[in-house]
Amino acid sequence: MKKNVFQKLLATFAVTAVALSSNSFTSLAAANGGLDNAAIEASEVKPVITVSKEVITLDEAIASPTRKVTLTLSGGTDDMWASSGLHVNYDPRLEVELTRSGLPAVGIGEAVCDLSVATKEDITASEVGMKGLFVATAGIGNYGRDGEMYTLNFTLPADVKEGDIFPIDLYYKESPSAMDVFIDAARENAAMQAYLFTKGIYNEDTNPYPGDDYLEAGSSFDGYIAIAGEPAKTEVTTVTSTVDVSTDKTTDSTKTTPVTATTTVNNSNCDCIRPGHTGLIGMLFDIRQFTMLLIGQLQKILDIIGY
Repeated sequence: MKKNVFQKLLATFAVTAVALSSNSFTSLAAANGGLDNAAIEASEVKPVITVSKEVITLDEAIASPTRKVTLTLSGGTDDMWASSGLHVNYDPRLEVELTRSGLPAVGIGEAVCDLSVATKEDITASEVGMKGLFVATAGIGNYGRDGEMYTLNFTLPADVKEGDIFPIDLYYKESPSAMDVFIDAARENAAMQAYLFTKGIYNEDTNPYPGDDYLEAGSSFDGYIAIAGEPAKTEVTTVTSTVDVSTDKTTDSTKTTPVTATTTVNNSNCDCIRPGHTGLIGMLFDIRQFTMLLIGQLQKILDIIGY
């Protein structure tokens, strides 16, 4: 019983530290974690996160304007990871479903059911012409696995038209004091994390989108909601920072892409929607490094006293 209590406390501290690491991010800078391409390719675990791509008719969009977007993890990650922090940018014309407390409502899938999950809005997405949110996991063991990670519900705009495309982008960010993560509980498998952010999600530098009938080749977008028909083009300007995995040199570029708006729905294979964290967690933004240190010390204490 006591062990379970302490484990829950550890998970709470961990998810707080990871969730808060989304604050004050700047750009895609060191997604490779300082590893070269050969080291990343040698990773035994090669995680990939895909985002659903839905094409519907205008009649369907008008009749059911709320659409579900699904994030799915693959790559042999069962029992290989615990902590993650992921930024999700989406077309600014979309409205994400919120909890009663005003945080992004995230449906929990089988990949993260055994981990603690936290969400928050990411206001920095406006810097690249998007809206955004941040979702994080943490746990006291490597309980993450392949499968559906999250679902999000988005509502399409009232003036949706044939040809509209609403992109969804998984977006790596970091700041001098924090970074997006996908790591094991011991925080040892850096190659796995680097693989996800350089090769397991789309980005314009190391893994550009191959292109299809709705998104052009070379973009960083990972999924979309599209309305079938002739496109009514709207330009969204995005500023992207890219990193060369061999030289670790970062380059900023500005790109204007024709896109349109969409919506998404929320669902959960675990029959729950995690509301995110407020209150005390909101007071901890500036002490996340202390929190991570505390987690390690608490675990050592538990091991010594036999809990």
